[in-house]
Amino acid sequence: MSTKNEICKYLDAKFSTDGKMQSDIKELFIYRASVPTEFLSGVYEPALCMVFKGSKLAKVGNDFYEYDEQRYLLAATHIPAVAKIKGCPYLAIKINFELEDILGVIESIGGAESKKGEFAGLALGVVDDELLEAVFKFIRLLERPNDAKFLAKLAIKEILYILLKGENGDFLRRYAMLETIENRVTRAAKEIKSNYTEAINIENLAKKLGISASSLYHNFKRITALSPLQFQKKIRLEKAKNLLINKNLDAAEAAFAVGYASPSQFNREYSKMFGMPPKAHVLAITGA
Repeated sequence: MSTKNEICKYLDAKFSTDGKMQSDIKELFIYRASVPTEFLSGVYEPALCMVFKGSKLAKVGNDFYEYDEQRYLLAATHIPAVAKIKGCPYLAIKINFELEDILGVIESIGGAESKKGEFAGLALGVVDDELLEAVFKFIRLLERPNDAKFLAKLAIKEILYILLKGENGDFLRRYAMLETIENRVTRAAKEIKSNYTEAINIENLAKKLGISASSLYHNFKRITALSPLQFQKKIRLEKAKNLLINKNLDAAEAAFAVGYASPSQFNREYSKMFGMPPKAHVLAITGA
């Protein structure tokens, strides 16, 4: 039996229901679907996304990324996107990591500088046997919960080592190395995401990162397809959607909770992003 089929068999036995499931290993998420979906909004974060059955299509700005059993998706920063499941049945995983993890591996192996050039925030790569075997070893730590607390980080570093050796090594280096513009944009995105309820001061943020405000704005939009303010708006609205669905807040409560001063502005921007007002959107998702 191939490693991919072993992974499918293992995940089928442990995660049989459709939806998104966080495993007992905090960095590992499992996704299942029986039917295709329309484009849905979300936010990619630094992670390796691998599909074992079916396929998925992501869109950032005007760029499309389709990944399946032969191609993985690698995200190196926080990027709002829309994505849809195309091929079903669908079975996939996401392994989250920190850029500090990549930097640690680079420092351990004495990695060379990355090539010059501009890199988007997402990249596709070919799945090979070495990567599959390392990923399966990581997944099987679910059977060893006490050991997983220590070994999960080591297993993730092994996966990152394999990725650094491969076709996306320069991509990962550019985002991990502190002096690059990609790393600075990633730190800006992380700060905005962490403090999404607060007003953004681009001048202060750029100064903190050691670059000009114009450079931050230009490169932030190049990488995420959004300006910093548009990025914050997307984050706020995604957070509000989760509050509406999971905390049963009404629209005004959700608006204030994510940093809006005007519920009417929140309703307009929510409707523009999700295609319907908050109350109708919650009803469409939950049926209640």
